[in-house]
Amino acid sequence: YEDRFAEWETNGAGFSHSHQHGFGLLNAWRLTNAAKIWESVPYLASYVSPLLRENKIIPPNRLELSWNGESGPVQLH
Repeated sequence: YEDRFAEWETNGAGFSHSHQHGFGLLNAWRLTNAAKIWESVPYLASYVSPLLRENKIIPPNRLELSWNGESGPVQLH
């Protein structure tokens, strides 16, 4: 453990950082208290389309895709 070689720098967001220690030590007490009042984020919406197979060769350096969508019910997973 050689802290004198850590070479601390301040990044663009104003946080101290070193290549040896990263952003430093975490405060377990603060992390635990933050976890007690943490609000979960809502579910993310995603869409999965059915598999579509075309018996065509994709030419080199060229790929064209088109997609027609329609509104409909959305399911959360």
